[in-house]
Amino acid sequence: MTPESLEPAYSADAAKKLLATLPQYDFDTAKAKAALQASSVPKGFTVELTYPNTGPQIGLAAQAIAENLKTIGITVKVSEVPIEQWLATIGDGKHGLGFMWYFSTTGDPSEINSYLVGPDNPNNFTDPAAEQIITTSSAQSDPKARIDDLMKLEKLSADSAVNAPIWWGQSVTYFSNKIGIDSYSPYTFVTMWGPQLFSAKVK
Repeated sequence: MTPESLEPAYSADAAKKLLATLPQYDFDTAKAKAALQASSVPKGFTVELTYPNTGPQIGLAAQAIAENLKTIGITVKVSEVPIEQWLATIGDGKHGLGFMWYFSTTGDPSEINSYLVGPDNPNNFTDPAAEQIITTSSAQSDPKARIDDLMKLEKLSADSAVNAPIWWGQSVTYFSNKIGIDSYSPYTFVTMWGPQLFSAKVK
């Protein structure tokens, strides 16, 4: 959950402190190499990792992942593909290594983990406890009680290592009053939005 999504139940500072209590994992290539050597492929392997052409920062992350995995014996072939093609591969079960570009679009605290560990999640992860927490939290009328439930969901997700978050990005896009954009939605800026711009009249 983003700290902002916990308002008005928690202030920004209180939300950050609450989320900081969740389990975290250290970056440790030595442990990763030891785990690989104890696996069925101790000498490493080669895998493909694609990223969308609308997310250059995701491309940089993919290259960084490849460089780090190379140090423990895993070769990652990184390639850029059209976003439509990339979206179609999420959760297809055909890629040995995959990652997502996802962010809060509704501002609701349940959005992220309800998607990532709930029914029909892209990891094919199943856990009756997760489904029960999602059901219980959605019935809560008190904001703090709901967030208490969602914190349990966050902890379950972290303990199970369902996903490994890399970073939370924040950005601002500004348009002057002379520029407009067609079909604006929370997903506009992960599409090819340039052709949707138009010259707007200033009142």
